This record gives sequence, structure tokens and C-alpha cells, in this order.
Amino acid sequence: MIEKELIEFIAQFEYDPAGFVKAMYPWGEGELENKWPQKWQLELMEELATSMRDDPCRLIRNAISSGHGIGKSAVVAWLIEWAMYTRADTRVVVTANTDTQLRTKTWPELGKWHRLNIASEMFVYTATSMYSVVEGHDKNWRADAIPWSKSNPAAFAGLHNQGNRILLIFDEASEIEDVIWEVAEGAMTDSARKAAETLAAEGIHARVINIHTIKPLDEDIILKAARECGKIVTAEEHNVIGGLGEAVCSLLSEKLPTPVRRVGVQDKFGCSGPAWDLLKEYGLDAATICKTAKEMLGK
Repeated sequence: MIEKELIEFIAQFEYDPAGFVKAMYPWGEGELENKWPQKWQLELMEELATSMRDDPCRLIRNAISSGHGIGKSAVVAWLIEWAMYTRADTRVVVTANTDTQLRTKTWPELGKWHRLNIASEMFVYTATSMYSVVEGHDKNWRADAIPWSKSNPAAFAGLHNQGNRILLIFDEASEIEDVIWEVAEGAMTDSARKAAETLAAEGIHARVINIHTIKPLDEDIILKAARECGKIVTAEEHNVIGGLGEAVCSLLSEKLPTPVRRVGVQDKFGCSGPAWDLLKEYGLDAATICKTAKEMLGK
């Protein structure tokens, strides 16, 4: 049985990966004798912590550029463990440039740090996955090692986690095909996909498009959707001022005037709280997207 005191101790590191790493491994003892996290590793994790504290709902992308032997694989393992241990029902997907890299380096490194973790009994580690021991949570509180394939990008689709934490790790990412990135980024479209499913049940067809950057903006796919659908609803975890909605409106006003409604933060000050609750509070959830779409259709 996992002690309540241990769970409460770990919970304090929900937005503090550096603190988690310093607290959860026996630094200076046994295998870690005379070993400590390096300065750059802690600084990287502190940067992530700052981003999370400023905006818990924010999609964070971070890349590590490094050579061999400077501790990149350790950071990857630490971040996976931190994500899994500090938030219930976290989903993690890990891939690498080659199946060999994934099987012999990236995933075994996680195994090493999992074994050293003072609370390793909270998860089961296998050759391809790590999952919670809590009954009924093994399917949605887990990390999986998944080899990528250009011919089967669908393996990275469907990573939707109902507002809970999602972590995607691409080791040696420069050698991974763009199509895998595009499909994986679609994992962040929970609310839009759920809204589309709800609308479909009411006989309304909605196309879901993941616009992953404002600059460059994928003008072709937006113009195609405007021509074929006739109306557009943009949805973003961002202020409606200066965000995706404004970029889409600017494009369409010049090239193909189309009715647009923007779902986003309506120029309000932010606050902290569980991510799923904040989406509802600021009208960024599926219900708001559905309501907006039906208003555009006069329904």
C-alpha cells in the first residue's frame, strides 16, 4: 500500500520538476555516489516550471540540443517520471529516431531512474510501458514506448486525455518525419474533437483542423476549409486578442471573406487551478465550441 504521507510529499512537486528530481532519487549514495543533477539540467526544468505556473493550460514545446554523454537521456527519464508521479491519469508517449534508440537507450534509461526512485512501487515498469498500480487506472495513467513509422502515423493519433496532463517525448527528434509531429500535435485538440462528435450526433458536420503555428500560418488548409464549409470557429487556449482567431480573420478578410467566430480567453486576467476546470471557467471547453457553432448556424 502506498502511504498517504508519500503521496502528499510527491504532490508538492506538481509544477516543480527540478524539486522532484532532487527529492526523489538518492543523490550521493550507492549508484549515485558523487553524482548530482547538472546546472543546465536544473535550469531547463526550472524554465518548464515557470511556464507551467504562469499558465497551467499552456501547451509547452521544448527542445534540447546536445551531443553525446551530457545527460540528455537522464533529463528525458526524469521528466517522464515527474509527469507520471505528480499528476494522476497522466499519459506519456515516448518515441525516438530509430527503434534501436528507443529500445536500447531511451526506454532503458527510464528503467534505471524508475528503479532508483524512492517511490518506485507506485508504478509497474515493463519493456514497453510504465503504468499505475492503482486499480482501474492502468489504461489511462501510463507511459508507452511507441516506435514511429511514416507509413503508420495513426499510432500517434488519439492521445486525448480529457484535460489531464499529456507528455510527448521525441528523442533524437530531428530525424523523425514531420507527419508524425503533425499527428501527435493533434493530441492537444480534445475540446474541438469532442465538440465535433457532439455536433455530429445532432446532424451537424464539423471539420477539425489542428493549426499548430500562427507563423507560418497554414493558409492553404484554412482557405480550403472556408471554401468547403462556409463558416469557421477558431478555438485556442489563448487570449482572443493577437492569437489564432485574429490570424485567421486577417487571412480570410483579404483572400476569402468568411464568417468567423473566435473561442478563446475573452481578454480576462488568468488564474491558477486544475487545467480542466480552467478550460470551463474561461469558455474553452467543448460545450462552448458547440454553442458557438450552433449560434453561427442559427440553431
